[in-house]
Amino acid sequence: MWVMADPRVLYGTCSMAGKPVRSRDTLSSHRPGNEGTKDEHEPWYRYDRRKRPRSTSTYIYERLFKQGHGSDVSLNAMGRTWHLHRLYLAQAGYFASMFSGAWKESDMQEISMDVPDPTVDADALDLALGSLYQDECALPLPCAVPCLAAASLLQADGLIKQCVDLMLSSVTAETVCRYHTAALRYGQKEVVMECHGWLQRNILVEWNVHLLKELDAELLAAVVASADLVVIQVEMDIYTLLKRWLFLQLQTDCVCGDVADLVLDTEEWLKKEKQTLSPGCSLLSSSRVSSHLAAPFQGLRRWALANDGSQLSSLLADRILSPQSIWEVCNEQWLCLLNLERERRIRNVTWDNFALWSVRCGRKINRNFLHRWRWTGFHFGLDLLLTFSTRAITLHRNLQPYAPTPLVSMAPSIPVAFRMRAFITDQAGGLKLLKGTGMQILEFEREKEETVLILDDCHLTFPLYISCNFLFVEPPQHMRENW
Repeated sequence: MWVMADPRVLYGTCSMAGKPVRSRDTLSSHRPGNEGTKDEHEPWYRYDRRKRPRSTSTYIYERLFKQGHGSDVSLNAMGRTWHLHRLYLAQAGYFASMFSGAWKESDMQEISMDVPDPTVDADALDLALGSLYQDECALPLPCAVPCLAAASLLQADGLIKQCVDLMLSSVTAETVCRYHTAALRYGQKEVVMECHGWLQRNILVEWNVHLLKELDAELLAAVVASADLVVIQVEMDIYTLLKRWLFLQLQTDCVCGDVADLVLDTEEWLKKEKQTLSPGCSLLSSSRVSSHLAAPFQGLRRWALANDGSQLSSLLADRILSPQSIWEVCNEQWLCLLNLERERRIRNVTWDNFALWSVRCGRKINRNFLHRWRWTGFHFGLDLLLTFSTRAITLHRNLQPYAPTPLVSMAPSIPVAFRMRAFITDQAGGLKLLKGTGMQILEFEREKEETVLILDDCHLTFPLYISCNFLFVEPPQHMRENW
């Protein structure tokens, strides 16, 4: 019977009878041709645990791909030549079709490849070809988009998945626009959705001059119109952001060093633009702004902009939106208020109506202590106070009038449709934790307080973002049909 020797005994890493084995002495005394001598400075064998044998994948990559050993086909593209192997190339759909079909390249020893996509560069193509010789390749972050383009060209599914995984984990303010454009071009819906989600969570928190310059009007319009857009404070903040975005789109040669410069430059530009407008005309309806650039403003909830006197004055003074459309919203709001006594505020609300007509607002909580707040604006006589305490969020119907909201309804009960979400993000804006209520309808009696969301204390970190949607009054039927 054979017994495998313990390597620790052979190489002197354990002791016998309480004494350590001196492997260097023992092995050197048995060195062939040098019996009985010891060399303390030049051991015959030294075992290094840190050394690892080179993997087969690494050997194949270096020997076959890098050195081109045993190549049976050469590929010329983008000013470079690769000495490759049909067996490995056939893993990619592009070459599998080429070698198995009736193409003239199927038997050629040298192939010239045209690369029409300007996103693909030589380094990305080299990485894509090399991925066919490896289990997994090292993908640098700046190469994610060019490599996705090259992998899509070669139809290399493994590398496409690796590029998609890298992009999903690295969406930031610097990459979101570039990733979204690439994902649309190469059909990666998962990345498109992640970019939309990142912008909905972070555009009012993480925006900067560079991001606003890069944002495409179509993408921005979709984000602004979404019911999932996280509005920090009130709807007016979205309008202010769009105003600065429009300035950057029209004044492409403007160099704004930081946000403070952008704010000043936008106001100066708007002041000059208003002087060129005819009476009753708005900037969006002028020839200066195309319908493409006006699209994001269509997603604004104008009834949420017109519920505060100071906001209404700013809208009319800016003359970006049509004054007529603003006054039409004010008239509709007034009709809703007059009909409150004879019509129920909230009836059978569908999600589609709620998503379209609800007021969006939010709050950023930086520290874990008692917070109590309300959002500005007239909400048809309902004054809701929100409280965050430890890990619970409550809604309280307040009946005590105060200066910003002097008109408070004394109705015995007021129904409100709402949705609340609380979430935490990582440093790049990625979603770490989300908890929500879904759409609900609550009847608020006088001075009623309702706990609507309880958070898990063990996972609670700060800052914490609170995003809310409220529907206080359903719009009239004709307003819904004409919107």
